[in-house]
Amino acid sequence: MLMGYACAHGATALRTIAIVNQKGGSGKTTTAINLSASLASLGHPTLLVDLDPQSHCALGLAIPDGRIDLHVGDALLAPDDRQLDVSRLLWSVRSGLHLMPSTTKLAGLEAPRGGLASRTDRDSRLRTTLRKLADRYTWAVVDCSPSIGLLTFNALRAADVVLIPVETGYFALRGAEKQVAALEAMSRRMGEAPSYRVLATMHDPASALSRDVVNELHRRFGNAVVPTVVRQDGRLKEAASLGVPVIDYAPRSKGAEDYLELARWVERRLGDGESLAASTGASATTTLFGAPEESGHSGATTCPAPADDATGEMEDASAAQEHEIAPAMSRAAELAARANRLIAASEETHRSRMRDERVVQAMMEITAPTSAFVAHPARQVAHSEIARFFGAHHTARGVLFVQPGSADQVLAIAGDHNGWSTTASPMRFNAALGVFETVIEAKPGALRYRLVIDGRWMTDPYNPDSVTNAFGEKDSVVHVPAAHAQPTGGPQ
Repeated sequence: MLMGYACAHGATALRTIAIVNQKGGSGKTTTAINLSASLASLGHPTLLVDLDPQSHCALGLAIPDGRIDLHVGDALLAPDDRQLDVSRLLWSVRSGLHLMPSTTKLAGLEAPRGGLASRTDRDSRLRTTLRKLADRYTWAVVDCSPSIGLLTFNALRAADVVLIPVETGYFALRGAEKQVAALEAMSRRMGEAPSYRVLATMHDPASALSRDVVNELHRRFGNAVVPTVVRQDGRLKEAASLGVPVIDYAPRSKGAEDYLELARWVERRLGDGESLAASTGASATTTLFGAPEESGHSGATTCPAPADDATGEMEDASAAQEHEIAPAMSRAAELAARANRLIAASEETHRSRMRDERVVQAMMEITAPTSAFVAHPARQVAHSEIARFFGAHHTARGVLFVQPGSADQVLAIAGDHNGWSTTASPMRFNAALGVFETVIEAKPGALRYRLVIDGRWMTDPYNPDSVTNAFGEKDSVVHVPAAHAQPTGGPQ
């Protein structure tokens, strides 16, 4: 039987996955965004909930903090008998996927006078919020805060399963043990334990250390490890930089393939009500406590009342992280870790050299490039993939302009929106992708503009639409729809 949300409210089509890891750099938000988008691509209406005050989901989906009207904190504090204003709360990301965003204001909710801590149901407000939207979605994916607090407790209360992304590095392995210990402590205080699964991310199949860590994850966590491994892929960072899920940016990339396979696995394992943590071919379900529950249990499960002392819960969970709960890594893994550090030091030396303009210039002369964009040493990326985004494109935050170039250039957009100023709308150089980019909020209608590159005016070579101006020259044109860059108005 499903725990968490389903436990409190009976049968429901909505199933909730909480993405949790207190260690930074584990791929938590990347997993939340791309798992959600992959589930939506399989035809499942999906809601992505950003429960992290850092608001990284909105950042990774090109939604600026200043444009967010209502956020998840407003939904958590909304009266139970009032329906949510989805037109102001939810943002459309792609077909079948909507985001309930966060802002930095969310951090104040946990304060004594923040509005959440004083409520008797303070750790089940997210579950109540999702109940109001249960008839709209099949899946809810929650990107959790990296800290232990009421927001994390809310995610656990609402979750049918907890997914713990773990990068395949030595210190991340230790962090996974601490994370499981913290989840166990929080679950004991709550009196209920959603199932958990460990997901290996940022895996490099060519690295001996990476392979050892995956093997060690299986040894320590057994059937709680997701069979899908998310490989290291630069396309994931590129997609986040452009504010789109990787399945839309580079559908044939390793990252897109891995997250789609993860979504299919989730669909198979939880789609018909089976717990994600059910052991393959076995009759037991792994829980946070490590004790098996009988599968196929049909009896009623009573969900305990919220804990009385939220502060005590957090202290217990924090203390649990210091417990030694698993044996040390094997000698082979330790040696692999040392080798990996040597490789990392070598790579850092190489990166330092690449920051030397003399080295960069020499490499450019040796390679005799035909295109400055493709050949620049700091921008060895798939030109064909990024080229699809050159020109002007509509996004949730405005009109996105993307142009190839090099770091020593100065690019700007001059047009109707800024009185044809050459300095009012500069383009930012994205070193990771080797492109210039900027977002402009424009009024509905035809926006005329020209590129200004190192002081030279020109039409946008990647935009086929243009009109002749009063000087007999061509101005590029982008047509801004009336409903451009507005919240979704509710899921369709």
